[in-house]
Amino acid sequence: MSGPALSSPWAMLAALAVAIAAIPAAANDFALGAVTVPSSTPTLSDNLRGPFADHYTFTVPDGPAVGFSAAFDTGFWSIAYISDWAASLTRNGQFVESGQVSTVWMPEGWPDDRVDFASRYLAPGDYTIQISGIEHGIKSPFISMSYRGSIDIATSAVPEPASAALWLAGLAGLAGLGGLAGVRRRSLTA
Repeated sequence: MSGPALSSPWAMLAALAVAIAAIPAAANDFALGAVTVPSSTPTLSDNLRGPFADHYTFTVPDGPAVGFSAAFDTGFWSIAYISDWAASLTRNGQFVESGQVSTVWMPEGWPDDRVDFASRYLAPGDYTIQISGIEHGIKSPFISMSYRGSIDIATSAVPEPASAALWLAGLAGLAGLGGLAGVRRRSLTA
Protein backbone atom coordinates (compact mmCIF):
# COMPACT_ATOMS: atom_id res chain seq x y z
CA MET A 1 0.00 0.00 0.00
CA SER A 2 1.48 3.32 -1.04
CA GLY A 3 -0.47 5.72 1.22
CA PRO A 4 -3.96 7.02 1.88
CA ALA A 5 -6.18 7.38 -1.13
CA LEU A 6 -7.35 10.88 -2.02
CA SER A 7 -10.98 9.98 -2.55
CA SER A 8 -12.55 13.41 -2.85
CA PRO A 9 -11.69 16.59 -4.75
CA TRP A 10 -11.53 18.40 -1.38
CA ALA A 11 -8.89 16.01 -0.09
CA MET A 12 -6.86 16.50 -3.27
CA LEU A 13 -7.20 20.28 -2.99
CA ALA A 14 -6.09 20.17 0.66
CA ALA A 15 -3.08 18.03 -0.26
CA LEU A 16 -2.18 20.49 -3.03
CA ALA A 17 -2.44 23.43 -0.60
CA VAL A 18 -0.11 21.67 1.85
CA ALA A 19 2.35 20.93 -0.94
CA ILE A 20 2.34 24.56 -2.14
CA ALA A 21 2.86 25.84 1.42
CA ALA A 22 5.91 23.59 1.75
CA ILE A 23 7.62 25.17 -1.28
CA PRO A 24 10.76 27.00 -0.10
CA ALA A 25 11.12 30.72 -0.75
CA ALA A 26 12.45 31.56 -4.19
CA ALA A 27 15.50 33.80 -4.15
CA ASN A 28 16.72 36.08 -6.90
CA ASP A 29 20.19 37.58 -6.64
CA PHE A 30 20.86 40.76 -8.58
CA ALA A 31 24.56 41.78 -8.60
CA LEU A 32 24.71 45.46 -9.54
CA GLY A 33 28.50 45.86 -9.12
CA ALA A 34 30.22 49.13 -8.23
CA VAL A 35 27.87 52.09 -8.34
CA THR A 36 28.67 55.22 -10.30
CA VAL A 37 27.67 58.70 -9.24
CA PRO A 38 25.07 59.80 -10.15
CA SER A 39 23.04 56.77 -11.19
CA SER A 40 19.50 55.48 -11.12
CA THR A 41 19.29 51.71 -11.50
CA PRO A 42 15.86 50.34 -12.48
CA THR A 43 14.91 47.01 -10.91
CA LEU A 44 12.41 44.34 -11.85
CA SER A 45 11.62 41.07 -10.14
CA ASP A 46 8.94 39.06 -11.92
CA ASN A 47 7.44 35.59 -11.92
CA LEU A 48 6.96 35.77 -8.15
CA ARG A 49 5.09 32.76 -6.82
CA GLY A 50 4.61 32.14 -3.12
CA PRO A 51 7.37 33.16 -0.71
CA PHE A 52 10.38 35.00 -2.12
CA ALA A 53 13.55 36.76 -0.93
CA ASP A 54 15.41 38.92 -3.46
CA HIS A 55 18.90 40.34 -2.90
CA TYR A 56 20.34 43.39 -4.66
CA THR A 57 24.07 43.70 -4.02
CA PHE A 58 26.21 46.71 -4.90
CA THR A 59 29.49 48.32 -3.89
CA VAL A 60 30.18 51.94 -3.02
CA PRO A 61 33.82 52.37 -4.08
CA ASP A 62 36.47 54.12 -1.97
CA GLY A 63 36.01 57.87 -1.87
CA PRO A 64 33.47 60.23 -0.36
CA ALA A 65 30.11 59.02 0.91
CA VAL A 66 27.30 58.93 -1.65
CA GLY A 67 23.62 59.79 -1.35
CA PHE A 68 21.26 56.81 -1.50
CA SER A 69 17.53 56.23 -1.80
CA ALA A 70 15.46 53.33 -3.14
CA ALA A 71 11.81 52.49 -3.75
CA PHE A 72 10.04 49.30 -4.89
CA ASP A 73 6.39 49.11 -5.95
CA THR A 74 3.98 46.40 -7.14
CA GLY A 75 1.56 48.69 -8.92
CA PHE A 76 -2.18 48.07 -8.69
CA TRP A 77 -3.23 44.45 -9.19
CA SER A 78 -6.73 43.08 -9.05
CA ILE A 79 -5.75 39.42 -8.95
CA ALA A 80 -2.56 39.25 -6.88
CA TYR A 81 -0.82 40.94 -3.97
CA ILE A 82 2.22 40.57 -1.72
CA SER A 83 1.86 40.06 2.02
CA ASP A 84 4.53 40.15 4.71
CA TRP A 85 6.72 42.58 2.76
CA ALA A 86 10.00 43.20 4.51
CA ALA A 87 13.05 45.09 3.36
CA SER A 88 16.46 45.74 4.84
CA LEU A 89 19.74 47.38 3.89
CA THR A 90 23.01 45.92 5.19
CA ARG A 91 26.64 47.06 4.83
CA ASN A 92 29.33 44.39 4.97
CA GLY A 93 26.76 42.09 6.62
CA GLN A 94 25.77 44.61 9.33
CA PHE A 95 22.22 46.00 9.53
CA VAL A 96 21.86 49.63 8.36
CA GLU A 97 18.10 50.25 8.10
CA SER A 98 14.69 48.74 7.36
CA GLY A 99 12.65 49.84 4.40
CA GLN A 100 9.31 51.51 5.11
CA VAL A 101 6.53 49.17 3.94
CA SER A 102 3.11 50.56 2.99
CA THR A 103 -0.03 49.52 1.14
CA VAL A 104 -2.45 51.85 -0.61
CA TRP A 105 -5.88 50.37 -1.33
CA MET A 106 -7.84 51.46 -4.37
CA PRO A 107 -11.62 51.89 -3.95
CA GLU A 108 -12.09 48.72 -6.00
CA GLY A 109 -10.09 46.79 -3.39
CA TRP A 110 -6.81 46.50 -5.33
CA PRO A 111 -3.64 46.92 -3.31
CA ASP A 112 -0.51 48.82 -4.30
CA ASP A 113 2.32 47.53 -2.11
CA ARG A 114 5.40 49.72 -1.68
CA VAL A 115 8.77 49.65 0.07
CA ASP A 116 10.76 52.87 0.50
CA PHE A 117 14.22 53.53 1.88
CA ALA A 118 14.77 57.04 3.25
CA SER A 119 17.51 59.16 1.73
CA ARG A 120 20.80 58.68 3.54
CA TYR A 121 24.55 58.76 2.97
CA LEU A 122 26.45 55.52 2.36
CA ALA A 123 30.14 55.16 3.15
CA PRO A 124 32.33 52.96 0.96
CA GLY A 125 31.56 49.25 1.37
CA ASP A 126 29.53 46.30 0.11
CA TYR A 127 25.75 46.68 0.46
CA THR A 128 22.78 44.34 0.14
CA ILE A 129 19.12 45.25 -0.12
CA GLN A 130 16.88 42.29 0.74
CA ILE A 131 13.23 42.38 -0.30
CA SER A 132 11.04 39.51 0.86
CA GLY A 133 7.37 38.65 1.03
CA ILE A 134 4.71 36.17 0.01
CA GLU A 135 2.94 36.46 -3.34
CA HIS A 136 -0.77 35.65 -3.28
CA GLY A 137 -2.84 35.38 -6.40
CA ILE A 138 -4.05 33.20 -9.18
CA LYS A 139 -1.77 30.21 -9.60
CA SER A 140 -1.40 30.16 -13.35
CA PRO A 141 1.56 29.56 -15.66
CA PHE A 142 0.48 32.69 -17.56
CA ILE A 143 -0.07 35.15 -14.69
CA SER A 144 2.46 36.05 -12.03
CA MET A 145 3.16 38.90 -9.63
CA SER A 146 6.07 41.28 -10.05
CA TYR A 147 7.49 44.44 -8.56
CA ARG A 148 9.76 47.10 -9.94
CA GLY A 149 11.70 49.96 -8.49
CA SER A 150 14.77 52.10 -8.56
CA ILE A 151 18.01 52.37 -6.61
CA ASP A 152 19.29 55.94 -6.79
CA ILE A 153 22.84 57.10 -6.05
CA ALA A 154 23.83 60.79 -5.95
CA THR A 155 26.86 62.85 -5.04
CA SER A 156 27.09 63.64 -1.37
CA ALA A 157 26.97 67.09 0.14
CA VAL A 158 29.83 66.29 2.52
CA PRO A 159 32.33 69.18 2.21
CA GLU A 160 35.97 68.61 1.31
CA PRO A 161 38.37 69.10 4.29
CA ALA A 162 39.75 72.36 2.86
CA SER A 163 36.22 73.75 2.40
CA ALA A 164 35.28 72.74 5.94
CA ALA A 165 38.41 74.46 7.34
CA LEU A 166 37.58 77.67 5.43
CA TRP A 167 34.00 77.54 6.70
CA LEU A 168 35.17 77.10 10.32
CA ALA A 169 37.63 79.98 9.94
CA GLY A 170 34.78 82.17 8.72
CA LEU A 171 32.64 81.24 11.71
CA ALA A 172 35.52 82.00 14.07
CA GLY A 173 35.94 85.40 12.40
CA LEU A 174 32.25 86.18 12.81
CA ALA A 175 32.39 85.16 16.47
CA GLY A 176 35.40 87.42 16.96
CA LEU A 177 33.58 90.37 15.39
CA GLY A 178 30.60 89.72 17.62
CA GLY A 179 32.84 89.70 20.68
CA LEU A 180 34.47 93.00 19.63
CA ALA A 181 31.06 94.60 19.17
CA GLY A 182 30.09 93.57 22.71
CA VAL A 183 33.31 95.06 24.14
CA ARG A 184 32.72 98.31 22.23
CA ARG A 185 29.12 98.58 23.49
CA ARG A 186 30.23 98.07 27.08
CA SER A 187 32.99 100.71 26.78
CA LEU A 188 30.56 103.28 25.31
CA THR A 189 28.05 102.80 28.13
CA ALA A 190 30.72 102.99 30.89
